[in-house]
Amino acid sequence: MLWGKKKPKPRNEAELIEQSLKEIREIQAKRAKTIPRFYRRLWPEWLDRRFVFGLIAILVILLADAVRRENQEFVAVVTQSQGQVTCAKSADAAAQPVALKARCEDGNLLATGNASSATLEFPDGSAVILGPNTVFEIRLLEYNRGGQWRTRNFRLLAGSISAKVSHFFGAGSDMRVYTPASVAAVSGTQFNVSYDPSARQTTVSCAEGIVTYASWAGQPVAVTQGTEARNAYGEAPSAPVAAQVVPFSAAAMIPDKETPPLKRIELTITAFLDLPMSVLGIGRCSWGVGCAEIARRTAAEEALRLIHVNLESQAGGYPEFVDPCTLAELNIPPQYLKRITTPLYNGCIERYFKQGDSFVIYARARDRERTLYKLSSFGVEKATPEEAQSLGL
Repeated sequence: MLWGKKKPKPRNEAELIEQSLKEIREIQAKRAKTIPRFYRRLWPEWLDRRFVFGLIAILVILLADAVRRENQEFVAVVTQSQGQVTCAKSADAAAQPVALKARCEDGNLLATGNASSATLEFPDGSAVILGPNTVFEIRLLEYNRGGQWRTRNFRLLAGSISAKVSHFFGAGSDMRVYTPASVAAVSGTQFNVSYDPSARQTTVSCAEGIVTYASWAGQPVAVTQGTEARNAYGEAPSAPVAAQVVPFSAAAMIPDKETPPLKRIELTITAFLDLPMSVLGIGRCSWGVGCAEIARRTAAEEALRLIHVNLESQAGGYPEFVDPCTLAELNIPPQYLKRITTPLYNGCIERYFKQGDSFVIYARARDRERTLYKLSSFGVEKATPEEAQSLGL
């Protein structure tokens, strides 16, 4: 035969079974020789499997601890409480008394009564003290995987707060306190903010560092150590004047907390594994799927287009100023408001200017680069670096 000796044809059923079993044994013997040879090429003999499995176990433990540390960035812990202090999960929810070590998150509304106070602490050592008769909303706590930057956005509806922003908060991080009349933006600073709802007036004072203080009209001012400024709704901030500023009373009890070496190692690992962890939805700072950066920028552009449509549909023309936090002056229907603010960095626009018969709005997307966009009567476009620098954005 051309291809070798032909196997004899089985003469009965017993020979057929015996021949089939023989072929099976030959195949198994061949595999027994081939498979180990294949795996030996992939797994060198000098590499102990126990060592590799140990490394995998250590990596899993580090990832689990890193996710735990990341998730802590999305809560504020009540470390001190005196008198009547309550917390509502949202503006529409019923308020409940606050216990020590309570964890407060986005959307929570805290309130204090007469002669009452509460202290909120963050993982980096930053803290906020709520004074008596204060209503305070946690609007947004955001953290970039790898610890590149943090975002904390609060709203003071009544009363007063004293805040200390840790020097380890992060160079690219951003903390803002909004009132119905103004916004204070800080980093590595001790400052106080009070809001009188009856007079609709805000007062900002600085005990250490610099506070960028802006209202819905006029230009922002820099409130430096030992000075204060104020404004009423719709008015530009006053020029800072010297004042007796009370320093942060709990500074000695809540030290700034530098990122420990183990956490830096863990954050390096999670930053490297961001894409697979995000796809699997591991951790609260996962960015979704791989195209999330493009999706976030696209969502911000769409939000600005919705603002544009609403502005052009107003019969009374463009408003003189706009609360960047609530956008109340734009009269946006409630069903669209969340859809507009959610894709924007800090859940707010950055600036609004009325320019004669036109307007300009600046807002950032919630991508890693916090891309700055410009909306005008001509549509949405990316803002230039020169524009961002001139506006202090």
